[in-house]
Amino acid sequence: MAGLITVSGNGVLALADGLETPLAGFSQELTEQQQKKSEAGVVSVEPSEYDTLAIAQVDEYVNIRDSASTEGNIVGKLYNNCAAEILGESDGWYLIQSGSVTGYVSSDYFVTGSAAQELSQQVGQETATVNEGTETLMVRTDANSDSDVVSMVGDSEKLEVLEDAGDWVKVAVDDDVVGYVSKEYVTTDTEYKEAESVEEAQARSAAIQSKLDTAQQMQEAAYAAMNAADGAEAAYAAEQANAALAEAQMLASEQEYDYEAQDLANQIVEVAQDTTVAAVYAQEAEDEYERIAAEEAAAAAAQAAAEAQAAADAQAAADAAAQAEADAQAAAEQQAADAQAAADAAAQAWQDAVDAQEQADANWTEDAQAVADAAAAAAQQAAADAQAAQQAAAEAQAQADAEAQAQAEAQAAAEQQQSTESSSDGVTVDSGSSDTSSEDTSSSSSTSSSLRQQVVNFALQFVGNPYVYGGTSLTNGADCSGFTQSVMANFGISIPRTAASQSGAGTPVSLDSIQPGDLLFYEGSGGIGHVSMYIGNGQVVHASNPTNGIIVSSIGYRTPVSARSFL
Repeated sequence: MAGLITVSGNGVLALADGLETPLAGFSQELTEQQQKKSEAGVVSVEPSEYDTLAIAQVDEYVNIRDSASTEGNIVGKLYNNCAAEILGESDGWYLIQSGSVTGYVSSDYFVTGSAAQELSQQVGQETATVNEGTETLMVRTDANSDSDVVSMVGDSEKLEVLEDAGDWVKVAVDDDVVGYVSKEYVTTDTEYKEAESVEEAQARSAAIQSKLDTAQQMQEAAYAAMNAADGAEAAYAAEQANAALAEAQMLASEQEYDYEAQDLANQIVEVAQDTTVAAVYAQEAEDEYERIAAEEAAAAAAQAAAEAQAAADAQAAADAAAQAEADAQAAAEQQAADAQAAADAAAQAWQDAVDAQEQADANWTEDAQAVADAAAAAAQQAAADAQAAQQAAAEAQAQADAEAQAQAEAQAAAEQQQSTESSSDGVTVDSGSSDTSSEDTSSSSSTSSSLRQQVVNFALQFVGNPYVYGGTSLTNGADCSGFTQSVMANFGISIPRTAASQSGAGTPVSLDSIQPGDLLFYEGSGGIGHVSMYIGNGQVVHASNPTNGIIVSSIGYRTPVSARSFL
């Protein structure tokens, strides 16, 4: 739309900025009509703002033509409940101006005068806009400057008018904040929706079709990502599809009786929903692949650890066997030395016995024979000792040989185990194990960010829908907390029902660290009385009041006192 027709507070009907010059001949026709009234003696009376206001009453829209005939070229569309200024009348046709369009429409499709005045209460929206240059305007409890301040609004902020109070006007800032502002600082208007030129209607329709094309492209991308188990790519596609949906619904809401535009927007709803589902499946598939890869990596790591431990155990056994072999060999060598010493001693004893016997035989005496006998006994004992030492040496050598065999077998086993471990080390497991921690963190952050954008895009779908106190329906009507509760519920997130209860749940968030999807809370007359959802770029979406419904506002339209996250 080019703008809105407004009826200002002083009763003057004003047209939106940017109106084009009337069609050729219109000025001449108006002059002739005024001349006829003058010649007929028509007496001028004080004009009413509704004398020249006409409101369309049609099923969908009526064509605006460049002449007072159904043969005239179509120059625009006037939708149901749209307003126009009557510039003149000719043979049952009104010459009207609405939006950027000037042309003719049959008078059969309008209500005027008192009927228009009565209907205007339903289709018109009375507003008070803070004058430019007014940095902060106080909203007070009563219509005087001594009353308490309940809220503050800024430059160019538009408020719903509830009641005229002389030099003051009663306004609704939100569903929970009602107060008075001085007329000195605001401009009051009654706004009506307007006609569209053929070019404007085509441009809006083309823009919505473009959003549908974008959503369908994102749907295909999401399906491809789902098949590839690429959760991040599918989430991006869903985000873009839902963004296209939000923009299309905003365009469609400009003319609620443009059913073709509504149908296109509804098609985008289905496409965006399919894309979102595909993104969920893609993420689930990616998670499953990552889970399997992680399990395989863990199993491989466990196997490698077991093999490494087995190799270590085998090497330890080999080392122990080597030590046992060394000890046994040393013992065998000592036994051999002892046996040799015993053999030498036995030989010496035998020689001593022979010498003693020869001496006894040569000079026999009883004592000499006793010495010879003793030497013979000693020689026999030495021979026995030598035999025993030889046996011990043989046994020690046999033990050393056995230990050497055991050590050789243990070393061979250790080398075989090390060879097996080295072979396992060469197996590649595509699990990305070295980056597991960072990838998991990145995936978690991406998923959170994607969820936040999905929540915001879902909430924006319902901009323009009605406000109903106590309601929780996103389509038929919700209040501020019912809106946030129902949006969160769509994603399986349960939050309390009232704004006050919601402000005490979730995770506290600093107001300078808020992210899209976080809830902002505002003080009312008895505590927390209103809640909105931050959507990024310094804006919030909220169910404002019965007049504005669900809208997008600047974050500074009102000062939040706290924020909570449920994501």
